Amino acid sequence: MPINDVTISLQANIADSRCIASVSGHAIQLSIEHKPTDPVELERVTTHKGNLKGYVENGRINGNLAVPRALGDFYYKNNMEGPPHERIVTAWADITVRTITDDWEFIVMACDGIWDVMTNSEVVEFVRNRFAQHLEPRRIAQDLLYTCLAPDTSMGGLGADNMTIEIIAILGGRSFEEFCEKCATDPAENCPLQLNYYEESLGNKVGMNLKY
Repeated sequence: MPINDVTISLQANIADSRCIASVSGHAIQLSIEHKPTDPVELERVTTHKGNLKGYVENGRINGNLAVPRALGDFYYKNNMEGPPHERIVTAWADITVRTITDDWEFIVMACDGIWDVMTNSEVVEFVRNRFAQHLEPRRIAQDLLYTCLAPDTSMGGLGADNMTIEIIAILGGRSFEEFCEKCATDPAENCPLQLNYYEESLGNKVGMNLKY
């Protein structure tokens, strides 16, 4: 999806999906992921005050749920004591906001089925090389999904998970052809990412309760 005239990138994220950007050819992670073993998540889960005791076993909430923040999973949210962001599993989102500058090229949002197979840098290189060939975002997303897809189910789970991806080309006033030519250039030696607008994890301060 190509877009124009964007100056701010805002991510509200829960669970283990991830959002990255290509900035001058370098992969920059924009979102904050949530795993049960993360110190902040582990403390909330295990110190929760309510009728359901929370614990982490084999990297899962109560040995079952793989994410400590989620929409749904109401079994872990039945206790009404305390604010929503203190429940065992919460829909309280971490929010990050960054200024988009001229060196931003594209944004990739995907679930963990992609990131379990490819690194941030591998995804940026994959997408960037195909933009350089003047391929449309939809075609690149399809190619990336097929690349991550396991040929069978005997690969230890890698490539066998559900996969969702969206690729956003940041045209910045350029035509799509001009944008593709920009992606054909070599990555910058250094990546001067500007975090001068706003960047903070808001999960334990002022966040966004998605409620479901």
